[in-house]
Amino acid sequence: MKKILLSLSTFALISTTVVASENMAKGLNVMLTSEDAQTQMMGMVLSTMTLKKGKEVNMVLCSSAGNLALKDSKSPRLKPQDKSPKMMLEALIKDGAKVEVCPLFLPNA
Repeated sequence: MKKILLSLSTFALISTTVVASENMAKGLNVMLTSEDAQTQMMGMVLSTMTLKKGKEVNMVLCSSAGNLALKDSKSPRLKPQDKSPKMMLEALIKDGAKVEVCPLFLPNA
């Protein structure tokens, strides 16, 4: 429960920041490090919203989140989108988001 409340609080804070600086910012920089699917999904949803507004998205996958970039990785489908973080990541890349894997992840994977 604490994890969900913390995630929702973070989402609200980031959403407010994105809305407040909507006209000033070129886009959104996202760094994902968590293996938690809900946390990963939050980053994907924010990134998708940013792309839909015509802004740039730069994402770095580090630590456990780097597994999303692996071909054979699987992640659970979450509601309400009924998509997994990996599916959302693939859609973001297709829509023009720049996604990189942290340089320290590859030699340590």
